[in-house]
Amino acid sequence: MVPIEEFEASFQFMQECAQYFLEVRDKDIKHALAGLFVEILVPVAATVKHEVNVPCLKYFVEMLYSTTLDMATKNKHRLAIFPLVTCLLCVSQKTFFLSNWHYFLAMCLQHLKNRDPKMSRVALESLYRLLWVYMIRIKCESNSATHSRLASIVNSLFPKGSKAVVPRDTPLNIFVKIIQFIAQERLDFAMREIVFDLLSVGRQIKIIMTPERMSIGLRAFLVVADSLQQKEGEPPMPRTVGVLPSGNTLRVKKTFLNKMLTEDTARTIGISAYYPLVRKSFNDILKALDSQFGRPLMMTNTQNVNKEPDEMITGERKPKIDLFRTCVAAVPRLIPDGMSGRDLVDLLSRLTVHMDEELRALAFQSLQSLVLDFPEWRHDVVFGFIQFIVKEVGDTSPQLLDNGVRMLLQLVTTWKNALTNTNTSCNASKRDPGVGDLHHLHLHQRGDHSDVFRLAEGFALVLLCSCRQAPRRVAVAILREIKLLAKGLGEDDPLNEPVIDVMDRWCGNVVESVTSLLPPSEKSAVSATTSIDLQWLADRSSSVWTGGFMEDTSVKSVSMQHLSCEDVWALVLCGFVLNGRVFSSCPQAISHTWPIVYTRANSLYSIVDPTPPNDNRASLLRSATQIKKPISERDIYMNLWRNYVVLACRVVPAITKTPVIRCASPDISLGSSPDSGMGGERGGERPYPGYSVSPLCLYKLLVPLLRCDSSDMREAVTLALGKINHFALSDLMEELLPYIRESIDRKQENMRRRRRRDALRVTLVKLFEMIAEQGTFALSESVIDNDTGALQKRYLEYIDGARLYLESEQDKDNTFLQIKTHFCHFVRKLIGSFSLEQRQTLIPRTLRKGLFYLFASWSGVFGAPFGFKNPDSTNRQPSEFELCALHASSAVLCCGPSFDPQLLADDGDIYQWLDALLGSHDEKIYELAQETIVLLLEFNPDSGAVLDWVVDRCYTASPEVADGCFNALATIFSAR
Repeated sequence: MVPIEEFEASFQFMQECAQYFLEVRDKDIKHALAGLFVEILVPVAATVKHEVNVPCLKYFVEMLYSTTLDMATKNKHRLAIFPLVTCLLCVSQKTFFLSNWHYFLAMCLQHLKNRDPKMSRVALESLYRLLWVYMIRIKCESNSATHSRLASIVNSLFPKGSKAVVPRDTPLNIFVKIIQFIAQERLDFAMREIVFDLLSVGRQIKIIMTPERMSIGLRAFLVVADSLQQKEGEPPMPRTVGVLPSGNTLRVKKTFLNKMLTEDTARTIGISAYYPLVRKSFNDILKALDSQFGRPLMMTNTQNVNKEPDEMITGERKPKIDLFRTCVAAVPRLIPDGMSGRDLVDLLSRLTVHMDEELRALAFQSLQSLVLDFPEWRHDVVFGFIQFIVKEVGDTSPQLLDNGVRMLLQLVTTWKNALTNTNTSCNASKRDPGVGDLHHLHLHQRGDHSDVFRLAEGFALVLLCSCRQAPRRVAVAILREIKLLAKGLGEDDPLNEPVIDVMDRWCGNVVESVTSLLPPSEKSAVSATTSIDLQWLADRSSSVWTGGFMEDTSVKSVSMQHLSCEDVWALVLCGFVLNGRVFSSCPQAISHTWPIVYTRANSLYSIVDPTPPNDNRASLLRSATQIKKPISERDIYMNLWRNYVVLACRVVPAITKTPVIRCASPDISLGSSPDSGMGGERGGERPYPGYSVSPLCLYKLLVPLLRCDSSDMREAVTLALGKINHFALSDLMEELLPYIRESIDRKQENMRRRRRRDALRVTLVKLFEMIAEQGTFALSESVIDNDTGALQKRYLEYIDGARLYLESEQDKDNTFLQIKTHFCHFVRKLIGSFSLEQRQTLIPRTLRKGLFYLFASWSGVFGAPFGFKNPDSTNRQPSEFELCALHASSAVLCCGPSFDPQLLADDGDIYQWLDALLGSHDEKIYELAQETIVLLLEFNPDSGAVLDWVVDRCYTASPEVADGCFNALATIFSAR
């Protein structure tokens, strides 16, 4: 406003214009001049101080005021003249303002309810500026007079008992600013008389009835707190609210300080008397909003599928959603009192799948702010967000799931990046008195983050079950970020290696184990890659890695050929979670994986369940006559479900012994399951919440499906249970006992029942063969009887019962041949999985004898030395089944000392049998013969007849036989 000469010269010109304004009769000219005066005077009013005493300005005001005030009472002038009267009062002297403003104030308050929205808006903006001058420049009047003026203003803007504000459809920011101006000089009045009333402080809030008022109250409280904390001083005079070309008012984005407002801070800035009450009311508002407009409008709700947000967020819902946005944007600046930290994280996590896009973004922004700026919250945010995804975001919503896991990755990355901002910010946070104020939140203690890291790794392992590339890639990224984060925090645990390190280390071996199942193009890719790691695997897009799932832009399909065969990816997952790999090196991550993967599998089961509603399960015979259906949603999710149950069987804990490992996995409620909770625990205390999913639930889900009519379901379950880990084997056998007894029952029955039971026999023996192939029987502590050193009774009963059944049956159909073939493989692999020392007493001699002669009777021409004649096999190559039986008979013969001393006597039939094996031109049979001789010598050191025969054949037999015997002797002597 200096130099004063220029100021005076300017107002000299203004006086001339004012004189013309008073003299001219044309309404339009008067209105145009009024608009010009307003444009000039608004910035003057914003900055003028002592200049109001300058005579030219004083004269200008007095010259126009009475005339313009009179014009403001007339309808034809009111819209144009109201702003001019306001500006004249704003640039007037204090005495002039206080003497004249109350009359014009009354006019403004009267016109707030004008039916013309333009007039009510003009009246509000006039009030807006007048109040700023009254509160900020003039600093009010006496207490009683000020209170009276403010009460009349507040009652007009926020009428008692009304749900709305006056005028309606006005930017809420104007009301917020009005409260801020009042709070500048009368903080207690602003809080107790305005904010408390708007937020319904002290009143019960069950349903949100006044969303706009609440939004104004909350924003005003935060604006005042921010201003006080940042020592901003007096707020500037309001300028004209911007208007967009569309005619809509320019929205002011709601942003608040990120620094959490605490009791100590509130005390420092002088709002401690109001802070706790506002937090309690904020809590009630948030809970009411969540129950009304949070949970019901989640995109995960089936009733919201295929509905547009514009359809759902209209009418009365819109202001309430606006309030919800304001509340969410206020976190973490304001933390609700009455809600635990985990509940708040859960609420914010759920809002990331809300139908309102802005609310989704604000919720995630609040979570990110908690992770970035508040170390005490990081554990609970990551924990809660994982829990939310597991419980709420199903596999049938792939886009939501992809968004969710990407957000989780962002949260973990934000945590990691926050550590790189030096320790200064961390130390400042340690000194921040705010943390101590939040006892009710039950936040996790800082510095103990290993459990949530292991939880994230367990969740990433479950994500790797996906048939799609996107979740697999994010899972690998999460594993890498967790490793770096743990390293940054110094959370190294020698007993729990980073999962990514273990998987990268074993990746080459795992890929090699499935190479035979890959198409030529993938085999070439494997051989061309020098270093195979988990990232390379996650990037593979060929259908063989995705179980036939192909995702091209928006088209999703599944190749039918992969639905009926072993899924390569399921075998890859198993390859990683073997004993000695992730299973042993990362026990905590594995313990967290179990409840998550079971929950996902259980949730998805309703989609892949092959039994239609109200359909009684009939015989397995029906599957042969079922009509071939087109590929459905079930087919697409079947491979995913198979991957889940395979991994679940690898990580399921034992029921009888609960490992003492802290677990932060979600305490998932499984109330819908008849065996949910701890019902399956056989004694012992209730374990950590991570184990609240009883392993029994998995067996109750899977074991009955061994009899399922659907072949793909039956094979998926057989594959999964065949990969059971050695700790859980005993529990699985408990559940299988009724099925085992049924399979070895030999009672007479009709053809339909018999074929149904035969189907069960095939499935069971295939299952046992898979378990034996994994080496699980040998690893389990519950398989060998500690007193006798033999297999436990349940296993011997099954083997003997199966033998008796197979001996008594002479059926030659394909099912019976399958049972015999898999039984041979099972016995051979079972014996082969145990050490030579354990084999000494593994199977009782009488059972071994029965098995040997049973297998010998099936081995075609090789059964002849024992009196089994098979005319069909004399002049042909042995069949696959006969070779299988031959290997099984050798395994039984060499499972400890000879079951019959006479068998190894000088003229024993065994030597003729060995001669036949050594004389074979089949390389596999020839190798088997040598191996058999080595083991016979090893297990029968006291039998000189065997050694004599071997030495004799070295000299007297044909060159091929002699070489075989000599190699066997050389092997024995070199081993000793």
